[in-house]
Amino acid sequence: MTTYALLENGSIHTSDLNLKDANEMLERHARIFDTINWEIAPMSECKNREKLLGYLERQRQNAIRYHSIK
Repeated sequence: MTTYALLENGSIHTSDLNLKDANEMLERHARIFDTINWEIAPMSECKNREKLLGYLERQRQNAIRYHSIK
C-alpha cells in the first residue's frame, strides 16, 4: 500500500498517510494557512526531505536550550 506525506514548503509536515487523509489534511491546512505552499507526495519520493518538528517538540527543545530543563 502506498502512503503519502503532506509537505509544507517542501518539508514533511505529516507522514505515512493514506491518500484520503492526505487530501483532507491538504484541504484543511491550505484553507487555514493560505500563505504556505502545501502539497502531497508519495512517501517513496520523500526519503531525503526534512521532517518538520511538531509544536510540542519545538517547545521542549526551546525549554532545554534556554532554560536548561531536561
